[in-house]
Amino acid sequence: MRAAGEQDDAGLGRQTPRLAEFDALRLRYGGWQDTPEDAIGAEECVRILLDEGLWWAACAEAVRHDAARLRDWTTASCWAAEVVDGESGDDAAGRRTLAVARLAAGPADEDTLRAVAADWEAARVLPGSADAMVALQLHLLRGDVRRGRRSRIGVLFDALTDGWTGVAGVVLEMEVVPGGPPGLFPDPRVMPTFTADADFQRGPGHRLGAARPPW
Repeated sequence: MRAAGEQDDAGLGRQTPRLAEFDALRLRYGGWQDTPEDAIGAEECVRILLDEGLWWAACAEAVRHDAARLRDWTTASCWAAEVVDGESGDDAAGRRTLAVARLAAGPADEDTLRAVAADWEAARVLPGSADAMVALQLHLLRGDVRRGRRSRIGVLFDALTDGWTGVAGVVLEMEVVPGGPPGLFPDPRVMPTFTADADFQRGPGHRLGAARPPW
């Protein structure tokens, strides 16, 4: 029986709920589980890590309950960062989230903070708003957040898919984050690979970050 914080041969650490899911996913992806039929490939692994939010949740629990993991994790040694960077279409998405988590676990000097913000600026998540984006993530990762008001807004976009041109409708869900920086930001918990291309920046998207919430 392992004591809390003790690591086994697979490098598994303290077992809080989402970290336990994270460690179980590693076993499935690495082919180390007892039932080979449960093994998964990189595409399914990335879907669980990003689309289901497990990568963010694991980083958040490590910040709050197992900072030793974050001290040990680097881009080269954390299997999830490697998978996300290699398979998500964004070759630094895993590293960026991990870097902010390490900041959240602290302490960090100003040079490190500036370097992390520069990485987020280079990713063009919200050009010109990287400092605020990092501040929002630090606030969320540390868990000192009360549940805020939520609102849904329908939005229409021009769409071009396989030669078809038309209009696509989506529903955006927004949430107030008490104590967070002012503005509108993509939620890093569910949109970790969001980037703003040139068309988005020229359109309504350029108002994100600096915009005030509509309430």
